Amino acid sequence: MTNAAPPPRRRRSARAGDDEKPLWECPKCGAKLVARNMWHSCGVYTIDDLVRKCGANVREAFAALSEAVMAAAADAVVVPQKTRAVFQIRTRFISVYPRKDHLLVGFILPERASNPRFVKIEGPITNVFIHYVRIAKASDVDRDAKAWIKASLPYGRQARLRPNG
Repeated sequence: MTNAAPPPRRRRSARAGDDEKPLWECPKCGAKLVARNMWHSCGVYTIDDLVRKCGANVREAFAALSEAVMAAAADAVVVPQKTRAVFQIRTRFISVYPRKDHLLVGFILPERASNPRFVKIEGPITNVFIHYVRIAKASDVDRDAKAWIKASLPYGRQARLRPNG
């Protein structure tokens, strides 16, 4: 009998069918997450709390963004967190960081994209890239923004985890 060290733990890779499992609900705050005890800012927050110090243009921009996301995915929900709001279907696929004069919006896209509106691109992170855009007014939720919303949806639905998906 040997005292060999156990093999290193690997992160469980998501499998086809994971998108059919019910979401786990945090017993403290009610957050719905794909995995039990997944990190989240456990607390009860509101959109009003997040945008309270923002200008009227930013609140209108958030409303336009929310409307565009819901038009693209009726099953999406907006989840206010401590410093941001996220749009979620099964996973969080768009993040919104309210600032005084704009929203910093992160779209999770399957590949690095090029557009002069991107102020920052992070990744690859788990085979995706987060593309950040400043949205300062409702009209900034334009054709480009709606295309990024649509391109983010498979991540929110975990469709990227399905074979050939």
